Amino acid sequence: PQKLSLANTRHLHRVLTSLLISPSWPVRKNSRQSTKKLLGVLGSDRLAHPLLLQLRTVLTTQSVEVYKRYLEERDEEQGKKDADTPGVVSPKILAEALKIICLVPGLDSEKATAEKLMLEALTDAHHPCVVYACPSLWVTLCGQLKLDALDLVRTYQDILVKKVTEALPKDEAVLNVVQTLVFIAPKVILPAI
Repeated sequence: PQKLSLANTRHLHRVLTSLLISPSWPVRKNSRQSTKKLLGVLGSDRLAHPLLLQLRTVLTTQSVEVYKRYLEERDEEQGKKDADTPGVVSPKILAEALKIICLVPGLDSEKATAEKLMLEALTDAHHPCVVYACPSLWVTLCGQLKLDALDLVRTYQDILVKKVTEALPKDEAVLNVVQTLVFIAPKVILPAI
């Protein structure tokens, strides 16, 4: 890991993300184990953040409507294989990949780093595909990292409100973020918005 340069790691991040969202369960299972080991060694700053950015790139190409249409077409044509529709990733697989990336081994003991990662993953955890598969993933991840979501919202209220108000108003992920934040801390978020 010490000999990896920035140019080399970009390809590594792309490959790891591709393996985490592979349609093949054995590939995903092995990539999960490898990613967890790498995250444990390299930590969140060196690997989790870049992987999150790479997953965000994939999320921008995904939508629930396309996935539902893919399922309908697949059901209509029983002989059709997953490989015939490249680019369609199951929302459940996307949510699992996000969970693997965010649950860095040992991060629960580093509160500041965990908070930074959860703030960065906020919009990704509320992407319509991720919410479709796992509606309260961000709150669940906060709990698994031993972070109190209410304290996190109170502490970073200004950053969160700025992130929400500066985003595109019709972005469904932002609307999902607002819904979660209001659910967690209505007295903190509603007056600010």
